[in-house]
Amino acid sequence: MYLRSAFISLSALAVTARELPKDEEAGARLYDSGIKHMNNIALKEETFARQEAAGAYESSQYAEIADVVTCSNGTAEVGSDSFKCSNIDLLHFLPHSDLGSVRGFGSSSWGWTSADGREFVAIGQSDGAAFAEISTEGKLIYLGRLPHASVPSNWREIRSHNDFVIIGSEAQGHGIQIFDWKKLLDIDPAKPVTFDKIKDLVGYYDKLPSGRTHNVVTNPDGDYIYSVGAQPRTDACKMATYTMLSV
Repeated sequence: MYLRSAFISLSALAVTARELPKDEEAGARLYDSGIKHMNNIALKEETFARQEAAGAYESSQYAEIADVVTCSNGTAEVGSDSFKCSNIDLLHFLPHSDLGSVRGFGSSSWGWTSADGREFVAIGQSDGAAFAEISTEGKLIYLGRLPHASVPSNWREIRSHNDFVIIGSEAQGHGIQIFDWKKLLDIDPAKPVTFDKIKDLVGYYDKLPSGRTHNVVTNPDGDYIYSVGAQPRTDACKMATYTMLSV
């Protein structure tokens, strides 16, 4: 009896979960045209602007947290500051102002382990990317930064492939920056380096239609970089994936 009821319930769920047919007219008018996407971006930009005007992104107001803070009930709390967490403790916190940024906000990060086991991270910021080494104690050691290639953007995406860090942005004219992680190995933390946005790269891809990309990805089974969501959507690829170059 219970099994029969269970099978009936599962069958009902399967019916109700069936995908609805696409509304072709609404899809073309709102989604294929990009209206929904651009509206969402505009809403986010408005929120960012309000927060920046209110001083929330003035990162010098947020002090370094050097002591380990245990995650408890989904939160690591330090005074009036709190960080969401799940089964991971807060080992160290540095504000963007201590990582070379004058803007105080950003997006994306990615890491790399050198041949001798040292760990490094690239931290996306609206005005570039900061580089730091992660000590064996889990502390951030700031090493320098790579400025943006055009103008600041709230959207910056970072990936790593072999010994290269790949950096894209939603900024017009930015392109894809390809930087050699190994340049960080011999930097003295007492003398952080600001790299040249183009001259210090090992590769720079400037063939995107407008220089913008929503994301950059790599395939660990191949040696190619992919731009995902390149603008404009009226291009032949309609903002689809561009396979760019071998690395």
